[in-house]
Amino acid sequence: MKPSIKSAVVIDNVTQIVNSPPAALPRVPPIKLSTLGEVRTELCRVYREARCGRIDPADATRFAYLLGELKSMCIAMELEQRLQQLERAVK
Repeated sequence: MKPSIKSAVVIDNVTQIVNSPPAALPRVPPIKLSTLGEVRTELCRVYREARCGRIDPADATRFAYLLGELKSMCIAMELEQRLQQLERAVK
């Protein structure tokens, strides 16, 4: 009988013993999401992949929500920069 390999894994600050080490997650290339155009492009990609069945619609919904939050942040940052420029121009 072959002994099983056991290793310790920490999940949520709790050490758990597992029979085999967790599989490494595939490396995902970074996605540029610093402009509204980049966020829009990614949202379109998520939509197309959900329509084609490459990603689960529930996951697509979550991604779309997060992209919407990023969109709001891009808008807020742009407004903040413009306001600072106006304040500097007035002084």
